[in-house]
Order: sequence, then C-alpha cells, then structure tokens
Amino acid sequence: LTRLDLDANLICAWPSDPAFPITALSSTLTLLSLSENRLDTIPPQIKHLTLLQHLALDANLLSQVPAWLPAALPSLNTLTLSRNALLANSLPASTLLFLTSITDLRVSENPSLTILPFELFRLTTLTRLRAAACGLSEIPREIARLKRLAELTLSDNRIEELPSILSVMPMLTHMAIHANPGLSHTLPEGSIEGPLSNVKGYLKRIHQARDSLDLSSLGLRKLPPSALSDLPLRLSELILAYNKLSDLPSTITLLSALVVLDIRQNLFTKLPESLLSLPRLTTLELEANPLDGMPPEV
Repeated sequence: LTRLDLDANLICAWPSDPAFPITALSSTLTLLSLSENRLDTIPPQIKHLTLLQHLALDANLLSQVPAWLPAALPSLNTLTLSRNALLANSLPASTLLFLTSITDLRVSENPSLTILPFELFRLTTLTRLRAAACGLSEIPREIARLKRLAELTLSDNRIEELPSILSVMPMLTHMAIHANPGLSHTLPEGSIEGPLSNVKGYLKRIHQARDSLDLSSLGLRKLPPSALSDLPLRLSELILAYNKLSDLPSTITLLSALVVLDIRQNLFTKLPESLLSLPRLTTLELEANPLDGMPPEV
C-alpha cells in the first residue's frame, strides 16, 4: 500500500483498530490524506511513516504544526494545511527550517494566519505556495529568496501592494492575486485580470529605476508607498502623468534628489504637502488637475 485516503471519516485521532497498523505501512506509504476530519493535532503515529512524501490535512481543527514533523518525515515534499485554525506562530522556526524537501505548501483559508513566518522564505526548494484567504496584508520582500517558486496564490487577502522585487523571480509563472481590496488601485488598470507579464513588467520598471521613472498612462489610482521606498535615492525625475491619482504617499519625501515631478492629468484637488519637503524639486507639472487652489508656501 502506497496511498491511503482517510478523508471525511470524522477522525479525531489515529484509528486504534488493528486494521490500521501504522508499522505495517511504514515501509511503503508515500501519500496519506486525512482531510475533512476532526483532528486538532497531527497524530504522532505519523512519525513512523518515514517514506511519506505527501501529507494532506486540509479542513481539520489544527492550530499547530509539531516540531517533530520534519525530522520524522525527511522525504515530505507536499504539505497541505488549508481550512484549519493556524495562527502566525503555528508554523514555528523549528519546524519550517527543517522542511528541506518541501516543494508544495498550502495554507489557504486560515483566516488568523495574518503573517507569513519569516522562516518560510528560507525554504529554497519551494515551487508552490498557496496562502489564499488568510488575512494577509503584505508580501515581505524576503519572498524573493524562493528562487524556485513557480506558483504563488494570494487571493482573497488584504494585500494593497506588491513588492517590486517580485519582478526578478524568473521561475514565477503563475500568481493569483484577485479579490484583494485596494490592490487594483496600485497596479496598472486591468492588470490583475491580464497576464502575469503585465504585472511583472510594471514592477520591473520600479525595481530597475535609476535616475528617472515613467509610470504615466497606467490608470493608477494610488502610488504604492513601498514602491517609493524601493527607488534609488538619486532618482531625479518621476513621471506620473495621465493616471487617476488624487494623493501621493508620504514616502515621496525619501526622494531627496527629485528635481522633476510630473503629475499632469490626474485627480489632485490639492497639492500634497509632502512635496514641500523635497529640497531639490524645481519642476512641478500640474496641468489638468481639478485643483481648488495652491498652498501659500508654493
């Protein structure tokens, strides 16, 4: 027996029935599915399944992944934990750091998993990460450490912007990011529904900017604050014309070398006060904005 499916059996613990002798499975079993049960802990008997490669534990009551799991299951490459009760600390460093063979990790629909643990981004073997509907509000820049990541699912979260470093992840070919309220405002209009290359192309512009950055005519409603934080301090020209912007993030004050700012044809009703903190700004293009007036300091 190499595959055992015990889904939807109302299991609360590993069956004590002699028909399920765990030791008899230890030398053959590679896939075990215990999804849609009532497990609140991962059964310790699984320690004996040393050849296990795929462990499915979706739709249970799990709040913790035990530290013994990586050492007991050295060949584990797929771990699915969606629809449980995982928290931000449910995946401790002592567990994550030793999942050295993992390629597929699924933790979707754990609404209290609001932060992806930092140690997760050290799993350099990971090719698929699914974390939809988890209450996530950001994607850390450290995600770029996952050099082999090909599929990233982050739909139905609270993410409002993407780190520009995603553009230099060459293996990333599939990214699901729909149903994140606010994210569409910080990306080119319609890009979420379009091919991933459109999103990565936009992020690449930001990531590779040097002296000048042109983000005009993209339908942007909001400039992501982290995008400005990622820009080089020597940036002297920023072109944001022909968008739908009505304000600029306070992080624009980081661009202390900015000389030219073009915000023509947007929706500004007042000039952002943060612009008054740009010491080298000499050219400000404001044409065709519904401005109520200019501050007296200008």
